[in-house]
Amino acid sequence: GPGIHAGGRLQDSEFFENEARGNLGDGFYFCAWVTNISVRNNKFIGNKSNGVGGLGDSEDRENVVENNLCERNGASGISLFDGEQNTVRNNTCVNNSQRDPGKWSGITLATTKQSVVSGNTCYDDQPTKTQKHGIEETSNCHGNTITDNIVKDHVRAGVALAGQEGTYSGNTP
Repeated sequence: GPGIHAGGRLQDSEFFENEARGNLGDGFYFCAWVTNISVRNNKFIGNKSNGVGGLGDSEDRENVVENNLCERNGASGISLFDGEQNTVRNNTCVNNSQRDPGKWSGITLATTKQSVVSGNTCYDDQPTKTQKHGIEETSNCHGNTITDNIVKDHVRAGVALAGQEGTYSGNTP
């Protein structure tokens, strides 16, 4: 399973300076109805699924994922799904999508609302690239702010932003 599992309905907690490596699931899994959790200064390396996953699952809100390293994970470095008002900032996502090369991005947003993704660095420095995009937002997202990220050297474009009514600027290759 996951390396670290926040547990359903957890509130007002911090996870910092941990390392989750080589787990069968996510390095860090948020779970359901998690509110006001800080996940910072961690290393999530070589996990079979996401580095950080389940962020947003069943209405997770107001969580912060910052200053983490997500490297060589099977799926995305960081995956946001179904939540709102979460913040992902100043993380490094490198060489992810190891399980299915070209399928997963450094940071993936799906069915996510009013979240902020800012100041992250996503790149792929392998001879054969595996990370699909630096940041990918699907069309079922609404009102996200995706700004000032560095995204370079991926299988496809650095950013693929298809959400509705979002704010996008300063994302540089």
